[in-house]
Amino acid sequence: MRIRPTPLIAVVAVAALAASACVSDAATPGNRAGEALFPATTIAPGDIVDGPSPDDPIITVVSGDPALVTGGNARVRIENVDNDTTVRLNGDDVTAAFVTTARGAREGVVSGLALGANSLAVTANGITFTENLTNYPRRGPVFSGPQSQPLICTTEQHGLGPPADDFCGAPTQVFWTYVDAEGNLQRLEGPPDSVSPATVELGGAPVDFFIRNEVGTINRSVYWLHSVDPQPAVGTINQAWSGTDSWNRRLVVNYGPGCGATYSQGTPSVDGGGDPALGGPVDVELLRQGYAVANSTFTTFATHCNDVLSAETTMMVKERFIEGYGVPDLTIATGGSGGAMQGLLVAQNQPGLLDGVVASLPFPDMVTVLPGVIDCELLGTFYQSDAGQPLGAEQRAAINGHLTSGTCPLWTQVLGPTFSPWQGCDPSLADDVFIPGFNPTGIRCTPWDAASHLYSAPDAEGHPEAPYDNVGVQYGLQAFQDRVIGVGQFLALNETIGGRDADGLPQAPRSSARTGQIERLYREGRVNQGGGDLRRIPIVLINPYTDPAGDIHDRWRVFTIRDRIGGGASTPPPNVALWTMETPLTSPLALTDYFASAGGAELAVLSRQAVEAVDAWASAAAAEVDGESANLTLDESRPEVAADRCILADGETTTGPDVNAPGGPCDLPFAGDPRTVAGADTESLVLQCTLREIDPADYPVELSPAARRRLERVFPKGVCDFDRPGQGQARLDDPSAEG
Repeated sequence: MRIRPTPLIAVVAVAALAASACVSDAATPGNRAGEALFPATTIAPGDIVDGPSPDDPIITVVSGDPALVTGGNARVRIENVDNDTTVRLNGDDVTAAFVTTARGAREGVVSGLALGANSLAVTANGITFTENLTNYPRRGPVFSGPQSQPLICTTEQHGLGPPADDFCGAPTQVFWTYVDAEGNLQRLEGPPDSVSPATVELGGAPVDFFIRNEVGTINRSVYWLHSVDPQPAVGTINQAWSGTDSWNRRLVVNYGPGCGATYSQGTPSVDGGGDPALGGPVDVELLRQGYAVANSTFTTFATHCNDVLSAETTMMVKERFIEGYGVPDLTIATGGSGGAMQGLLVAQNQPGLLDGVVASLPFPDMVTVLPGVIDCELLGTFYQSDAGQPLGAEQRAAINGHLTSGTCPLWTQVLGPTFSPWQGCDPSLADDVFIPGFNPTGIRCTPWDAASHLYSAPDAEGHPEAPYDNVGVQYGLQAFQDRVIGVGQFLALNETIGGRDADGLPQAPRSSARTGQIERLYREGRVNQGGGDLRRIPIVLINPYTDPAGDIHDRWRVFTIRDRIGGGASTPPPNVALWTMETPLTSPLALTDYFASAGGAELAVLSRQAVEAVDAWASAAAAEVDGESANLTLDESRPEVAADRCILADGETTTGPDVNAPGGPCDLPFAGDPRTVAGADTESLVLQCTLREIDPADYPVELSPAARRRLERVFPKGVCDFDRPGQGQARLDDPSAEG
């Protein structure tokens, strides 16, 4: 829309009125980051409005959604204008912030945005065009909701000194390191010519391997930005970045593993480690290939298992990178275990933020993994009872649903504490933590308590309970049908299993979740349903095959994810590649040592190769032919490097669409979990099952009247019907136009 000349005072008055508006806590992500709202305008009284013209200026906030600007800055691009154009922010002239790019656009970082609404006015050829921007504080929140309290600040542990405010803020630091001739990372303390760094081939030329390290706080988290910077300037944080020509215009966002509710800003031991003096979690090999890399303590699930907070922090850190370094052509997520959950959920719930995902040791989400974890805890208690002790390893494995009987104990050991309200908080909070019977009003250390606004049922009072329900679950049903256990053992198991109360303690009755809470989790994206961008961007799933060793990262999870993205289709979705790495492990005792040594190194190499594959795949899909978009589908554009892959334990590697299929070289045995044994399918989407009457056809033997009465006492309302959607199971309120 074009607006003919209006006295500037009218535009300023409208902007000032808009700027007085308060920032809403209910803001949600809107258009894709960097998408032009063509052209956003403010119409003042008396304006004569013409229709849009192809020569009109196009104002684009390239650092993100103009409705979700943070930190008082925004990178803006203005096209179809000349150097005589003037730009005003809330009436102040900011034209000097803009420079002409190689493509003839005007681009610059506009600073000094007020909290709330702002107006950016562009005047060209006597006509004024405006873009409205809404600014949120650097400390957040934007759309994640109320910030959890308390928050233990750890800026000193991360080399940033004591916190500067009540939000764990700290001044930004920029310093340089370098990789020496032996491949070691060193701190640059003096002039660049006083050291002899290694060189890398980037941008078609050899450059000195200096690394720019930016460390600071955003959204109450500590963040890191790492990039090659061939011409460092020690002693300043304002030195212009010299790595533009050596950057491949790709940003890799790393998501850390685990799942916790620490009420902490994060610690080096869980957020990627590394020496703070050398830049913290630096991925030298990705930098060597020309990538820029971003990390944050709040994109580490071991710190806060909150995917909305992770997405918000991703958005804010990416925005900061774009403002200080430039606009990446692609943003690629990488992470393992809990890190894989984040990449997948961010792609689903915030379309446009990521252009590809590398997910190793993958789980789909925390919410649908949770039932199997608590089931394992309850089964572990049952196996200690008089009825459970006689069961052997083969019988327990058949009941648990895993390939070995060792998987359930490992689940209980690794994630059991995370889901107990008195375990997992930062150690400094030990005296303030909830203890049943001793400190009932203390801090509760579970993901649903730390983010209660995301997990509470609409009609709930007090703290939210775990989204866990096992009413109607026939534990060990498949084991009974296969005659691995007998009718007496099947009945005793289901009579004794019980549930967990609101405080995470064992109870005799089964656990019943609030249907309202369950429905909210589906609708608001806590459940991975293959929505958003998950069917529109390239994804590589990396499965180190460790099922025989009892690893919790079992193989059936990758098929769960594929099934959900594929909408339950029998064929793999065209945008997902599965890379299998067979391992020689057969004992759970070897898992930690393996991933701390050879296995971890192999997985790291494979993850970087997957980043390159996703890069090539997304680039091919977006390629231009004779200046026009090729508009290729991800199936058509998949390069050979992104083909499904099978790496056997002896190192033999084969690729192709059938390598992971039945009969292929990586047709490796795997199982499920206690819910699949009870009848759930591979998608594993049901959180609270729909009930049906007890059916004698379920059982391999005819039940005696006494056995039937026992079963009816256990399941007075019926048993799970996994052929029907669960109670409260709803479609995602998908933020994208498709999916």
